[in-house]
Amino acid sequence: MGITVEEGNAFANKYIDAFKAGFAKNNHGETMGPMFSDKVTWNWSDGVKGSGDPAPVWEVFQKTWGFMVSEAKLCTPHVLVDTTNSKVIIMGDLVINIDGGLPGQAHLVQNKICFNLTLEGGKACTWDCYWNNEEPTMLAALSEVSAALQAKQEKF
Repeated sequence: MGITVEEGNAFANKYIDAFKAGFAKNNHGETMGPMFSDKVTWNWSDGVKGSGDPAPVWEVFQKTWGFMVSEAKLCTPHVLVDTTNSKVIIMGDLVINIDGGLPGQAHLVQNKICFNLTLEGGKACTWDCYWNNEEPTMLAALSEVSAALQAKQEKF
């Protein structure tokens, strides 16, 4: 019992839009949450792994990537739909602005990304996400913004 190419492509387009939209207000749980099953398995390049209720995923996202990144764009996304196994794989160049919400801390970073999602009943039940977690410009931006956030916190 698989999915059609049309269903997979529609899900991919909705997923990309919801993913990008979540960065503006750091609310991925709202923008993406409805696309996920009540029980999900996740595995990301930065070591975030788990399964069960997806609520903890949105909390992690809100405190990490959602907090550090104010804007994201997935350039030239490529979508592969595995109709037999109900998989939607989205790959492309992700451009993010790592700023930690601080003025003057705009760091545009480009890194390839791959989302591997398994659908069940029209919703994602597995969410694997891969990127180069050691990409130098990303690490430098995260380090610089983290230092600026620390300095701001020390002032209060």
